[in-house]
Amino acid sequence: MLQAAVILGKGPTFKTSGSSLIRELMDLQEVIYKEKVPIDIEYHGVRYEGEAKPIHASCRDGICGEFEVTLNGAFFGIMNSTMSGWVMQGEMEQDFVDQIGDEIHLWFDTF
Repeated sequence: MLQAAVILGKGPTFKTSGSSLIRELMDLQEVIYKEKVPIDIEYHGVRYEGEAKPIHASCRDGICGEFEVTLNGAFFGIMNSTMSGWVMQGEMEQDFVDQIGDEIHLWFDTF
């Protein structure tokens, strides 16, 4: 999380106190929760563009486990991160769900 603060230009300075650092990290956490994860994938020759919006109730310590997925202007469903991988309600092919999940992971890895 500290690495993300530095990347976003909110990193601590040598003069930063503990309470100030905590406040900065909490601000960063708010940014992450409000952000929509951009999705841009190709599956079976079709390009899908859209976003995965974190469901705030599923977010703990900067990590969200559920996302509302919208692709090509249509709501696709809610993705859940489980111990065994990503799942999505409905009749989606697991390879497609995994590819969307990979995009979500890549986005969070940038922080």
